[in-house]
Amino acid sequence: MSDEEKGVPILFAKPLEVCASKIQVLMYLDTSYSMVAQLPAYRMATQDLVKGLREAFSRRASDLHIRYRTFSNRVSNLNTLEPDQTNIIQGCNGFTALHEAIETTNHDIENTSKRDITIVILITDGHDTSSKNKPNKEHLTAMQRIEGNTYIIGQGEAYDHDLCEEVANITGGRHVQVDQMQEIMQKLTSLDTVTSFYEVTLTDENGHDEYMPIRVSNEQLLRELPAINEGESITIDGDQLFAHRSQPIHRTSVSSGTACTDQADDSTIEGNGLFEKRQPGSQSKCVLM
Repeated sequence: MSDEEKGVPILFAKPLEVCASKIQVLMYLDTSYSMVAQLPAYRMATQDLVKGLREAFSRRASDLHIRYRTFSNRVSNLNTLEPDQTNIIQGCNGFTALHEAIETTNHDIENTSKRDITIVILITDGHDTSSKNKPNKEHLTAMQRIEGNTYIIGQGEAYDHDLCEEVANITGGRHVQVDQMQEIMQKLTSLDTVTSFYEVTLTDENGHDEYMPIRVSNEQLLRELPAINEGESITIDGDQLFAHRSQPIHRTSVSSGTACTDQADDSTIEGNGLFEKRQPGSQSKCVLM
């Protein structure tokens, strides 16, 4: 039996920058006393970062929402950056509530919609100097399912490198080390290359399930899942698909109501991947089958 006869390959992609209903940026900025010496450079770096984000998502400017918290002795309330505002950092003092900042980040992600892109940026130059314990990885569940990107930025040599690396790994994000604040925008390239989380379950004809969490970038566009045989099914984000050889590949509807254009329409689909969707009433994200 040839590979073509053995199963049906499923190809998919979710171009979030196009299909997301909202693009939400969450920034967590260390304003502890150790930042005082580099305050002017820090202010300039965060201003450049805001400008860079607005430029990267200029096509969706009306849907871009930038919010931020600062943290020193404690984590501040969540503030919204106005469209004409770029300055965030007012001053620096106090200890470093890094552990609380990470827990708060997880909480904020938990309250975001799966239909949105969420871009998280955390900047710090130190270890936690508060009395709060290090957050338990098992409790950072929202971070592990983030629809979007995470950038954990550590400045200098004295920050908690291991914790920043761990958070980046949990979120599928990037741990970026800089010597000077001015380097941040040099290293944060391709801000509009966003990743998406898929909950994938492959079920064989005997009803046995194999769960495969997958994180894929919109830069990759197409990704091939394991082939499914006649009678088997695969579930992607709650939509169950069955191997079927009578319908052509087609693009599913976009639940947010936003037309799927740009990158999604530029892609070419090849191969013999066919499927039948058994739950037509369920919502689906911008998934390319």
